[in-house]
Amino acid sequence: MLAWFLFFICATIGGAVAGFIGGALIGAVLGAFGSSPEIIRAAGAIVGFIVAMPVSYIVFRLVVARLIVAKIEAATAVPEPPPSQPYVPPMQ
Repeated sequence: MLAWFLFFICATIGGAVAGFIGGALIGAVLGAFGSSPEIIRAAGAIVGFIVAMPVSYIVFRLVVARLIVAKIEAATAVPEPPPSQPYVPPMQ
């Protein structure tokens, strides 16, 4: 449950920031060329969505690797056998 909550929060915030930056850049470029506000809004939304997708993927991979895979590997790890002692023949 913690993994999903952490993924949701990080992906939402990271995606929003990346989408804002991407949308703002495309909006500034289109605005400088005199595009209509409807075109700027649509292009900003599309670019923002496309830029936010890799952020979500990267956050998912990090959360899964750190929280879920680490727990599974720890639970299924085979303990190492104790180091073997050198053979000493018995005294007679």
